[in-house]
Amino acid sequence: MPREPNFQFGFVFVGLIHAAFLTPPPCHGQCYAITDLGTLGGTGSIPFGAGSIAYSINDAGQVVGEAATVGGDTHAFLWLPTPAYGLPAGMNDLHWPLDAETSFARDINNHGYVVGNSDSVGSKPVGFIWLPSPALGLSRGWNVFDDLADLKFNSVEPAIINNEGAILSERWWSDTHSLFLWLPKPMYGLPSGTHIIAEPIYLEDYHIGGFNDFGQVVWTQHNTHTLPDSYFGSVWFPEAAFGLEAGYQSLEATNPWNNRAWDINNLGQVVGRDGDAGFVWLPQAANGLPAGLNYLGTVGSELVGPAKAINDAMVIVGGSPYGGGVPFFLWKEGTAFNLTEMLRPPVTWSVMIPTDINNAGWIVGRGTNPDGETNAFLLTPTCADFDLLRDGDIGVLELLVFEDCFLGPENPVAVTCRDVDVDCDRDVDLRDFSVLQRTYTGSR
Repeated sequence: MPREPNFQFGFVFVGLIHAAFLTPPPCHGQCYAITDLGTLGGTGSIPFGAGSIAYSINDAGQVVGEAATVGGDTHAFLWLPTPAYGLPAGMNDLHWPLDAETSFARDINNHGYVVGNSDSVGSKPVGFIWLPSPALGLSRGWNVFDDLADLKFNSVEPAIINNEGAILSERWWSDTHSLFLWLPKPMYGLPSGTHIIAEPIYLEDYHIGGFNDFGQVVWTQHNTHTLPDSYFGSVWFPEAAFGLEAGYQSLEATNPWNNRAWDINNLGQVVGRDGDAGFVWLPQAANGLPAGLNYLGTVGSELVGPAKAINDAMVIVGGSPYGGGVPFFLWKEGTAFNLTEMLRPPVTWSVMIPTDINNAGWIVGRGTNPDGETNAFLLTPTCADFDLLRDGDIGVLELLVFEDCFLGPENPVAVTCRDVDVDCDRDVDLRDFSVLQRTYTGSR
């Protein structure tokens, strides 16, 4: 016999309806909706057996990366949430128009400027800048970055373009990496043109992490002359800032063999990993944390592992999908959350690897979708609803579930009650009830 709701419970809520109406909008916490960005018509032919991989997102929600084509090639893509630059919304092929076999886009800034690489058959990779309109003294469309850099190496790979139009790039020479800045005009106390900022001395490589609008850079030094190979994260300031001198800053990592720096925001805050633990390094105290290296803690008993990206609100994403920590996390205001538990409606994506977060809190990366395909994804903040069966009806079933799960604002939400924690604040409380009472249809 179907269970009837507890009407005493219901009457108690009648007295709380007025309070529920006075609560803030239902998204007091934060949920995320997931969008599969798809491919350029192909499947599984790019690295990691993926159909697409997203590398960067700007504050307009525009995403770049690489995707498989119908013919099995890999092309740079630009995904647009709305039409822009004369291009339609959705996936756009940004492939270099020359005789190139593969291409990929590494970064996009808030002006829509894109940097990436194109590999031509029988020749070295070519770096490019794509512009939606003339800028930086360059024409609309594709421009060869190698010519601008005026450096003759095996290859040049522009990796990050900031909102000032400055570009941080890797260059290959023989079997080693070094790093340089290309500046379109004098800035950061440096003249326009090319500036090498990290160059191998003896069997080491430098791998780009992050680059902000103030010219501050993080990278990881990979030493191949040690047994085992070792990795050291570094941060470099072109000018004095935050009471610190220009030049290299110590991240104060405790693991001497495996610490890496992956991103830096416009406040000079750096994220990465120290051994298996994720960290945020602060040039000065912020959000209740002291200056220096701060570990990101745990989610329950699970370690918060590698931190991959940070925005200017000090919201951090990262994870360890292959073990050794929380598979996919979001950290904000001193607390880490399992991000897979914040997806609404709940979905069965797996092996989700974040790569970037913008200042609106939108997150991109790659993951395996319910069909078993590894594609680029976009997570956007949302507020969920109470329609547990996704049938357009919110009725007695939802009321019964809510009745069982109502805990009060001081108690953490149980795993079985996640679906009725519609604002994803980890409490089933009056904020959630305000959504239920506004949308209740009384059927089922």
